[in-house]
Amino acid sequence: MPKQRVNLDEVTLTAVLLIDRESLEALTLSAVAGELGVRPSALYTYFDSLDALRHAVAVRATINLTDDLRNAAVGQAGDDAMMALAHTYRGFAVDHPGQYAATLRPPIQPGDALAQATNSLTDVFARVIANYGHQGEDAVHAARAARSAIHGFVALEVGQGFHNPADRDTSFNHLVITVINGLG
Repeated sequence: MPKQRVNLDEVTLTAVLLIDRESLEALTLSAVAGELGVRPSALYTYFDSLDALRHAVAVRATINLTDDLRNAAVGQAGDDAMMALAHTYRGFAVDHPGQYAATLRPPIQPGDALAQATNSLTDVFARVIANYGHQGEDAVHAARAARSAIHGFVALEVGQGFHNPADRDTSFNHLVITVINGLG
């Protein structure tokens, strides 16, 4: 293999693209090195283990999801903002299944980059939910509840858990309206 220099951003982006194309389980240092045309040992400059790479990918994926959600909510308020947030969340999971799976990894330690990224994700939900009168810690609880409900649907959908021929879009809208009604 010819010697190539790679940087941290290239390695992380390559890993993110790999997991979206294949799966989170397909993420290995060898696979990323192969995509980059370098030896796996070249990646040890940035990551001392596969778990460290997975952590970095989870951080990037959570930031990507958060950015998409924030952009969807901009200029929206109330039910429209919640509907946009929910549909963007679902769309991210369907369009980026590897990244979506990575967003569910736990932080390595409290306050690390992944914990911060997850808190930012929760904050986007909390800001939208503040329009329903939830503030402070109550908004965090409501944000967790809303994300959990949406995640439950998305996990079943992505995992092929729906076998009834009823329209899933209609079911999803029903779920979001139920969440909205619960927030109000």
